[in-house]
Formats: sequence, structure tokens, C-alpha cells
Amino acid sequence: MYLAISHAQLPYVLQLLAEVVAKCLDEATNSEYQSTAFPALGTGNLGYPAREVAKCMIEAVIDHVEKNPNSSMKLVKIVIFHKDQEALQVKAVTLQLKLPSSQNLTTH
Repeated sequence: MYLAISHAQLPYVLQLLAEVVAKCLDEATNSEYQSTAFPALGTGNLGYPAREVAKCMIEAVIDHVEKNPNSSMKLVKIVIFHKDQEALQVKAVTLQLKLPSSQNLTTH
């Protein structure tokens, strides 16, 4: 799937990003993939806040898990460029989000 994000209002971008993550996870589940990875889209040259982007993407993953409890997906990684100091703080966002008790979320 191809997504071109340009400079647009953050709420619109986050909505679009959540839809793209959901569609990718649906496709991966339909293909019986067990893992996938996403870059933190828009956080580089476009300058969208890594914390908001990561939170949006994590919530989309959680939503997928809740709607598809028998999904083949076992691991979803959100990859953040390691020199982005704001992005390094994103792990705190993941601690505030709750997965269903039957699921685990591992951050690296």
C-alpha cells in the first residue's frame, strides 16, 4: 500500500494514518502474516509530532487486536528513527494505552 502524506492539518493526517494502519493490518491478517512493521510516518521531513503519530498508530493496532481476536498477527513494530529525541520519549505513550488482557504489547 502506498501513502503520500503532504503538509496537512494534524487531525486529518492522524485519521488518514489510522485508516492506513488498519487496512494494512487487515491485509496482513487476510494473508495470514504473523508480523509486520510500520515506519512512524510523517515524523521526519514533514515534522508531525512523533508522540501523536506513535499514539495514533498504537491505538490503530489495539483497535485491530480488539476487533480481530483470532488474528494471525503476533508482532507489530512501529519503527522510529533513533536520532529523533522526541520519538525516543514515545515509549511513555505506550504505557498509557491498554491492550485487552489476553494480548501483550512489547516495546523495544
